[in-house]
Amino acid sequence: MPRARRVVSVAMSGAVQNAVVPLFAAVQLALFGLIRTQTSAQAAFGLVALTTNVATTSLNFLADGVAAKVGRYLGRGEREEAGAAGRLALTCALLAGGASAASLTAALRDGRMLQAFGLDAHTESLSKTYFWYRTAAVPFACVFSCAMGILSGIGRVNAATGCQIGRAASETLAVVFALVIGGDDASRVMRVAGVGYFVAVVAQAVVGTTLTLRMHTRDGDEENHAYSAPLDVFGAKSLAMREAFDFVRDGLSMWSRSVLLQASFLIAMGVAARSFDAAGLAAHHIVTSLWMICSHLTDGYATAAVVIGSRLFGAGRKRELINLSRALVGVGVVTGALFSAILIAGESGIPNLYTRDEATKSALLSSGVWRVLVIAQPVNAACFVYDGFIYATHSFEYIREVMASGVGLVFLPALFFANRPTASLRGIWTAKLALNVWRVFWLAARVHVWLPTQELERVLEPDSSSEEDDDNYDEDHDDRSAPYEPLISSPDETTADSPAIPSGSTPGGVRYESSLKPSKIKNNPGLSPIRTPELALARSSNLRASADQFQPR
Repeated sequence: MPRARRVVSVAMSGAVQNAVVPLFAAVQLALFGLIRTQTSAQAAFGLVALTTNVATTSLNFLADGVAAKVGRYLGRGEREEAGAAGRLALTCALLAGGASAASLTAALRDGRMLQAFGLDAHTESLSKTYFWYRTAAVPFACVFSCAMGILSGIGRVNAATGCQIGRAASETLAVVFALVIGGDDASRVMRVAGVGYFVAVVAQAVVGTTLTLRMHTRDGDEENHAYSAPLDVFGAKSLAMREAFDFVRDGLSMWSRSVLLQASFLIAMGVAARSFDAAGLAAHHIVTSLWMICSHLTDGYATAAVVIGSRLFGAGRKRELINLSRALVGVGVVTGALFSAILIAGESGIPNLYTRDEATKSALLSSGVWRVLVIAQPVNAACFVYDGFIYATHSFEYIREVMASGVGLVFLPALFFANRPTASLRGIWTAKLALNVWRVFWLAARVHVWLPTQELERVLEPDSSSEEDDDNYDEDHDDRSAPYEPLISSPDETTADSPAIPSGSTPGGVRYESSLKPSKIKNNPGLSPIRTPELALARSSNLRASADQFQPR
């Protein structure tokens, strides 16, 4: 299994990368409730943020899926294909983001989308003001997510984390600026916050794309890595038709899965918006914020599963992949239990971090939803970690079916029955918990039952124990690109790395020398260090041979 230090490093960096967005979003949500105590603005901000995030997070294949694709290609040593996959992903991000923005714009112009939430007139007006700017930023947010996926795929997780921190911090500063400039004019506050959000997302999309083109890739296995040239994203040859088709098919599967997941959040918010007043809706947003913060902190283990697991899967190192899955799932569940303990201890204090409004705090604490939040943490943690291994093993169609069946057979029925006779925050989030229990069961079956039965194609790697033999060979001298050594004309000449063929085993007793490194031959018993005369002559067009001798021209 990869070194624990490397796994911990990727997991911690991934945890920061994944958690920074919901964490700063929670800060932004809290600012509306603490600086100006604007409950309507707080409710509008949370509603618009969640609604527009559906367009970007439903395309999270552009992040996690692309990281898995690029990592798998690099695990196989296929840099050309990795670069081509990155270019295809960036193109799809721009096109899909533009289509999503157009759909949201059409829905907003129609007017019925916001009306469906049953908002009061003031909250609806504030939501519409902010909505335009968030929608315009969707294509750039998709490009940014794709760039972060490529950076993770090439092993530069720290760079992706830095970009995420920069984007989240700039968005938060925009909210602070809006609240200071806007004063008590809620409409102006939402307008300035929207402009600041748009500028921050566009700037970070440019920065992220530039880094994918210039940062050196982390190659090799997790114990013996090296940094090589950046991926040639725009200069690489296009993927083969079948590879491109698989990329699009897997992307559509992940898109379907993500749309269904985001739909569960959107439906839950719709029930809350139609059933509660502004204080109740704000309380619902606080629960969503805490749910996402805890889940995304444990999602760092999923990042390690994608970044490291995809390399292992591409290289055919099944046993190490299985060991990694057991270790990360165990640590993830323990981390989730720790969050449960924190929520129990902070039940009376954590709501004060979000709002000063007593009605909002009462709606949050008196409904029983806090107990559901506590119970959910270990389940959510396991769910996120298993997601990472599903991406690493390219089981995209499987995860789509799990999500589709979970939403249809578990979430919707649970949402209906748990909110009878009247809707409550506890009932809404009980349905979300039931969905994640379903997901954990089937994802665990895929990782712990299906994966051990699979036969993976193992990619040959240099044997570290044979370094002395390899010193006599150039680093680029491998079985695909190196020229073959000439025939040995003297029957008395031998080398340590190229044993002689007994006389009579080939025409005229001619012997051949292998171009493979000794370590690669040793690692694969199916390879022979001796090449046939036909193959050697075909590879060496400038050489001539006869039955008794071989001489260069």
